[in-house]
This record gives sequence, C-alpha cells and structure tokens, in this order.
Amino acid sequence: MKMPKVQSATELRSHLYETLDEVARGEPQIITHKRGESVIIISQEKFNALIAEREVLREISTGAAELNRGEGIQHNLVKERMLKKIDSWK
Repeated sequence: MKMPKVQSATELRSHLYETLDEVARGEPQIITHKRGESVIIISQEKFNALIAEREVLREISTGAAELNRGEGIQHNLVKERMLKKIDSWK
C-alpha cells in the first residue's frame, strides 16, 4: 500500500471530489482535525482486501493455537486422508 497523503479536514472539504478520485485510484488518505483522532480513507477494494487478510490470519492463529493445545489435525494427516478419499471416488 502506498504511503497515505495527509491533509486536514478543511483541505478535505475544499478538495473532496479530487480526494475521492485519488482514493479510488488506490491512494489512501489520512485526514487530521483539531477535535479528535485522525481518520484514514481507503477504497472499498482495499478495505475488503484488509478484512479478508485479517480473517485468514485469524484462522491461521486459531489453527496454530489448536495444534499447540494438541487439538486439530496436522496438515500432513489431512492431506493423506484427502488423497485416500479422492482415490476412493475414482
């Protein structure tokens, strides 16, 4: 992801459509303002990709924790079982 462009809320107000076009082209924006925390504007596509990546990382983390507790099935065993299942379908 590119380094975000930083602008104030006042600048955003003055350049809203230009900013939205930049965001749509994949250029994230950080909007600062005096009365609170800064916010970041990203495209819907980038947002969806971040959510999907977060979900994959959560699943990996859950699987690793299960394996550490002795739960779940190791990858090589799953692969072996699936190959046997596929052979039985032939």
